[in-house]
Amino acid sequence: MNAIFKIYTGTVAIVCMSLCCPAQPPHGATLCAGDYEPLVIGYDSVSNMVTGYLHEQSEGTPHISCDLYFTGFMDSRTHEAEIYFYEFHLDTTAIGKETLSAEENGGVRIKSKNMIMPCQNIENLKDSYFQLSHRRQYDKIAIIKSERQYLFKTANESATTKAYLVKYDAVIVVKRQGLWLLIRYLKNEKTERWIPLSSVFLPGRY
Repeated sequence: MNAIFKIYTGTVAIVCMSLCCPAQPPHGATLCAGDYEPLVIGYDSVSNMVTGYLHEQSEGTPHISCDLYFTGFMDSRTHEAEIYFYEFHLDTTAIGKETLSAEENGGVRIKSKNMIMPCQNIENLKDSYFQLSHRRQYDKIAIIKSERQYLFKTANESATTKAYLVKYDAVIVVKRQGLWLLIRYLKNEKTERWIPLSSVFLPGRY
């Protein structure tokens, strides 16, 4: 288990951050936020909300890509989530309702009753297993839907910067403040900036 140990006189305190995720938990599997290649999964343990996306591209010519966003809620009793898949062109209509389950060896399994059409030539999602490669502190993951979204230093329209994200970029949602989101860019997690809530695709309760 990844943990931070703080030792005091006569007392040992063990602090386990939210990205701690035992490989073999005593009471069943635990979903870990992180990279599963080609899956990226965010997990908010407070609301049990699961978010993420799948990106995969075939080899050879022509290139066929599979780009899907998904969201759902984990059942803490069964360690399974009913997840809804959406295509990356960001149509708000789900194209499939599948089951994501946490496995005791640190992976996840997606089971689908029907083949998801955009991915039928790449990833068979009828019963696919994905192994965790890197644990991350991803609570919620959202997708930018604006063609060009500028970043703000504060949750204020007058605090714009020259930096921007483009459509389909993935971001980590740190918190919400009214109609604003504090986010970190998935490819540069050190920098936090604000963007309007309306600029991202994040279905489900928030």
